[in-house]
Amino acid sequence: MGRGRYQGARSGFPPRRDILFLSHANPEDDQVTSWLALQLAREGYAVWCDLTKLLGGEAFWDDIQAAIERRTAKFLYVLSRNSNSKDGPLAELTVARDVEKKLQLRDFIIPLHIDDLPHNEMHILLRRLNTIPFRKSWAAGLNQLVQKLRKQKVPTKRTFGPKAVSEWWESHFSAETGIQRWIEEILSNYFATEYKPIEEATNWEQFKTFVNGLEHRRYVFRGQRKPLRLHTGFHRTGRADLQRFLNEDIRTLHRHLSQRTSHVFDLNIPDQNGAFFNLVQHHGYPTPLLDWTYSPYVGAFFAYRHVKNSEAAAASENDKVRIFVFDQKQWRTDWPQLSKLTPCRPHFSILEFIAIDNERLIPQQSVSSVTNIDDIETYIRSMEKGGKQYLRIIDLPLRQRAGVMRELSVMGITAGSLFPGLDGACEELRERFFDL
Repeated sequence: MGRGRYQGARSGFPPRRDILFLSHANPEDDQVTSWLALQLAREGYAVWCDLTKLLGGEAFWDDIQAAIERRTAKFLYVLSRNSNSKDGPLAELTVARDVEKKLQLRDFIIPLHIDDLPHNEMHILLRRLNTIPFRKSWAAGLNQLVQKLRKQKVPTKRTFGPKAVSEWWESHFSAETGIQRWIEEILSNYFATEYKPIEEATNWEQFKTFVNGLEHRRYVFRGQRKPLRLHTGFHRTGRADLQRFLNEDIRTLHRHLSQRTSHVFDLNIPDQNGAFFNLVQHHGYPTPLLDWTYSPYVGAFFAYRHVKNSEAAAASENDKVRIFVFDQKQWRTDWPQLSKLTPCRPHFSILEFIAIDNERLIPQQSVSSVTNIDDIETYIRSMEKGGKQYLRIIDLPLRQRAGVMRELSVMGITAGSLFPGLDGACEELRERFFDL
């Protein structure tokens, strides 16, 4: 594993137990392990893993058994489906269990549970132990771990801390290493879409004919004021750190909104977590969700909603609104739908949330997409193989706005019906009495 020998190995290790030994599956769990090692080092703990070595400048050793037996204060086992079955970390776990049993050490092994491995499938050496959950939030898991280490008076070292972490970053990722030049593909929503509008649906009458011929509820629709690429509100802000979004934004929103909602959302329950995301999305907070609807006519309403009649009357024939048509049925059949944002592989998932404190979901026939991808269209296009086409677009003339909204009103699709409450009622009446 590339470990240097501790200088005092032949004469024996120092008797003090001051090392946190991080065992994990390499390379599968490298990301969370390196993050955890650096966070613990910032807290002043002498932590070792094969990714960061010993940050405080001290050499390490080759004899793992001797290291665990004589220097390790706590053996931290990054528990996942990978480490639960991989020979390397399991061998280290066996050594730690033997040391714990031989020396009668209390809470020597601390499993850090990072994924969805069920308890009944855990390795037999781990089932009796209390695990610290990291799956939903690395930050919450770290906080629980640090509290446990402090309670059990695990020693810290002066050579560890923020300075040691900074020095490690500088030595491994220094700008002084220079700029490397290579050609790289850029995925950006600033470029025009590669999808071509459906030729048989270029005006309102053709649109109605087209959507009425589609299989009922196979497709979902999304209307946009401008013919731009699919892009979540979160990614449109230029932000990309989803871990920070979960740890800071969502927790802050939860604290503030819990005073104003009739229901206190339990974010540890997936249905309620999704319902909370949907609630803040519908009230204007940027999230990694996109709103879709099973109704093509509701999609058309949202495409034209924020266009003024005066603007539509002055529009050229090239000015369009856009309606996306997505084959959610085939997509759900072909690809797993995930609710997790991070740490998680890239995905675009269609999910339906329960309507808690959110009266809009039902009249809007709402469904949501959840994604950790900035360039959604390129991702979907990369999955369209073997003649399959999941996503299509319809561009309708902006100048048809007045007639479209009148017809939608006859159908019962208005701001008042889609947005129950005072705001929706006032918006509908403004549409009725003011020719803006």
